[in-house]
Amino acid sequence: MKNFFRKVGFGLGPNDAIPSNVLIWATSQFDKVPEILWQKNVLSVDEMAEIHGEFSYLENSLIDRKFKSAEDYENAQRSLYNEYQLEGSENNELSIRHYNAIYGQQPVFERMLHFWGNHFCITGKDNLRSFATGPYHRDVLRPNMMNTFEELVFQATISHAMQKNLDNWLNCGPNSQDGKWRIQNDKIKNPLNENHARELLELHTISTQAGYTQDDVIEVAKILTGWGLKQNYNGKRGKKVQYGIPAFKNTKWEPGTKIFMGKEYKVKAKDELRELIKDLVNMDICKKFISTKLCRHFVSENPSDKQVNEIVDAWNISNGSLPEIHKAVIKVAYENINNKEEKVIPPEVWMLQVCRIFDFDIASKQKGYDYWEVMENLGHHPYRAAQPNGYSDLSDDWISTEHILRRMAYSRFLHGYFKGDNYKENFVKAAINKNFDNTSELINMFEYRGQRLKDQEMTDSNTLALICSSPEFLRA
Repeated sequence: MKNFFRKVGFGLGPNDAIPSNVLIWATSQFDKVPEILWQKNVLSVDEMAEIHGEFSYLENSLIDRKFKSAEDYENAQRSLYNEYQLEGSENNELSIRHYNAIYGQQPVFERMLHFWGNHFCITGKDNLRSFATGPYHRDVLRPNMMNTFEELVFQATISHAMQKNLDNWLNCGPNSQDGKWRIQNDKIKNPLNENHARELLELHTISTQAGYTQDDVIEVAKILTGWGLKQNYNGKRGKKVQYGIPAFKNTKWEPGTKIFMGKEYKVKAKDELRELIKDLVNMDICKKFISTKLCRHFVSENPSDKQVNEIVDAWNISNGSLPEIHKAVIKVAYENINNKEEKVIPPEVWMLQVCRIFDFDIASKQKGYDYWEVMENLGHHPYRAAQPNGYSDLSDDWISTEHILRRMAYSRFLHGYFKGDNYKENFVKAAINKNFDNTSELINMFEYRGQRLKDQEMTDSNTLALICSSPEFLRA
């Protein structure tokens, strides 16, 4: 059952005790939210939202200034970027995320958080990767993993990161007070923005299999009007904020009855979205879609109806309680661990498993490399997804020659993070024996590296690369 520690978590580190009851070890991790272990700079989601808005206000103001040359403009822009430390903030957020994965005592919880972060994906647009995505994962998704799926969807939907990512902060009802003004003065034919409505249905809840129409998408866009971001105000740091914390604005809300898939919505303005989301998450198609996606990530590439239905049953019994849904997913993964339904581990999870298993503290001890660039080169930066549907759960998308070569290269890079004498053969063999059921091929890697290295009882970077890019290490 050692494979299970990597299938649902990040493996066992040298200081992790082997649990006597593996299933209880895994499922009990959903009984509380783990603390953030990072001791350096950790700002809240609202603080970072306002800093994001400060930066955007100043960046846009550069466009209105008159510069003598393009070079002067570029220098002013570079100075602003340095002041707000875009790459430094991004590196810090990755460190916060990864430190908990490597050293936290609830790695299965952390792994599930990574799943939801990818499900409620935020792309790399508008510098969200530097200011918004990490705090959104930490302060919006993380605590709401103890609530219902309904509450998680609602909080993700109104968050600063999602409103900015899917442009709902620009969404405005054509018959609202602000909408009529924009139509008349800005000469905008229709201020309604459908981006968020489409993704709420297609990606976050019921999927395209639900049979909704384009007219339904428009009605959901109307229900989403009013929800956005507080704009053009002085933030807590005393600086002008172009857009900041989530807010509801009645003057942007589209009045009147909305009809989605045959049901009328005509409650108070702020209540419409909650009612819609409640209806969406209680649809059978939603429960099946989300349960299938959870199974595909944690259990099997092609989950059976039985596997999916076990999660749907837990959903129904608990009225959508996420801790109970999560426990059901882990139970299904545990019961099917011997069915040889292995999956290729995606690059970020793979790197964190290497770090946890061999005790590499890359999160706080980088050696001159930008952390974001490491994740970019691995092809799996959690804050820079290219599309709103996030990264793939399919093995074929992570098993190309290019991906294998990248992992080999970064295995050698990670070799520099061995602590003390941990590069010695006995430490590496013990780590392998703790995390793999079939270790013969991995242990033999030491023999393949030649008599000289064997005599010195050491693991060089090439040996580590062979181990970490082997089929045994790539799959779980």
